Amino acid sequence: MDSVDRKKMVLRYYELVDSGSYGELFEMFDEDVVYERAGTGSIKGQQELRSFYLKDRIIAGGRHVVATVVADDDWVVARGTFEGILKSGEEVSVPWADFHQFRKGKIWRRHTYFGARPI
Repeated sequence: MDSVDRKKMVLRYYELVDSGSYGELFEMFDEDVVYERAGTGSIKGQQELRSFYLKDRIIAGGRHVVATVVADDDWVVARGTFEGILKSGEEVSVPWADFHQFRKGKIWRRHTYFGARPI
């Protein structure tokens, strides 16, 4: 997998998460994934990742507006704004930056930073 393929996969990730297509999304992640989210605890492994997206995520719906995607070696960095509604009913527009590290064609490390607050 080259840097172009990794960038395409990261862009596809945002499409899948926004549409709620979690089956395909989970396949993008390594079994030993570690997902660090600023302001929240770490998510470790596929089971915790599934629990986060299927139960714990505070977002009801919305979309990621991707402004920049850069790939270097086994990393893809993306930044943009999330626009949507939280499960509480609150409308949000939150800037974010994600760092995805790949191993064997899958995302195995992910770090998310929020510009305003964790969502």
